[in-house]
Amino acid sequence: TLHVYDLGESRALAGLNSRALGAFHVAVEVYGYEWSYGWNDDGDTGVFACEPKQCEMHTYRESISMGTTTLSREQVNTLLDKLEPTWLGEHYDMVARNCCHFSREFSIGLGVGEIPRWLYRLADAGAAVEGGLKAIRAKLASRVGSGASDE
Repeated sequence: TLHVYDLGESRALAGLNSRALGAFHVAVEVYGYEWSYGWNDDGDTGVFACEPKQCEMHTYRESISMGTTTLSREQVNTLLDKLEPTWLGEHYDMVARNCCHFSREFSIGLGVGEIPRWLYRLADAGAAVEGGLKAIRAKLASRVGSGASDE
């Protein structure tokens, strides 16, 4: 089961969120625990677990059934052991590497497929804008470096 939260605890943000474009925290429930990913700066994994629908940092919104995994508890633990070192908290990025991206990878690993695209639509839009800005900066830097001008 995929648990969807509105970011933070603001009622105003929750009122603005929609499936068309929203800012969500996402977690995957399997075998009685909810798994997600978040930022930390202690050099450790950002993968964490909590009771289902009880993430203290966000406001629970809805649950989405993703089907049933064929993995045993032990296989799920092995999958998490494999994911944890590649999802370090210090590598968290709000648009390019967040809880939605982790939940997508974890769900695929569980064999239940992709999470719904609307959950990370805003992050993808932010990543596209960020990528465009980087390209513009690089082009400007190369023009300055080569002595080119707009005249």
